[in-house]
Amino acid sequence: MIIRKLLSRTGVTVLAVSVALATAVPAQAANLDPARSAPPGVEVGVAKQIATRSDTRYCLTFVAAAKVPMAVMMACAPGKEGKTQEWVYTEAGQLQVAMSKSVGGALAKTGACLDSGADLAKVPASAPLLVLPCRAGDGQKWSYDEDAGTFVNAASGLALTSLLGKGKAKQAQPTGSMSASGSPVQGWSALPLPGL
Repeated sequence: MIIRKLLSRTGVTVLAVSVALATAVPAQAANLDPARSAPPGVEVGVAKQIATRSDTRYCLTFVAAAKVPMAVMMACAPGKEGKTQEWVYTEAGQLQVAMSKSVGGALAKTGACLDSGADLAKVPASAPLLVLPCRAGDGQKWSYDEDAGTFVNAASGLALTSLLGKGKAKQAQPTGSMSASGSPVQGWSALPLPGL
């Protein structure tokens, strides 16, 4: 009898706490400060993985496909595998591959930066973006709008765009530049570097 009363009182208490939590959590979520819940921006001079806001599982990645150095979208990887996904947004407005100066050779002096090439030649919109030795040209300068998360190229006026498409394999899809539309595939956020 004592155990039955104890269980029924405990059950009522658990039910009351469950109801209180169930109503408090959605109310708290509705009152979140939008500035606090916004995705983190990209800081100048800090090596970070940079992911599209449309799907933070995929990061901007430096690859050399058929000896052509370019930026593609690949699944974000931890540790050593993620080194080619670490970028530094420089004070000059360049997106530099963080590891590029440690590679040696000519890149040790300049590093490698995301390059639209629009200051050197007429480049069609959505053409894949290359990663070339860093230089002073506007084709490598990207202004970053933290609220929208967009990188807009100084030479072309086009926004860095993930070309991940519906129905396509989401591995090694290229990045390009297109007219800024506010689309989530043009929004970028920094991710904390994953542990080794």
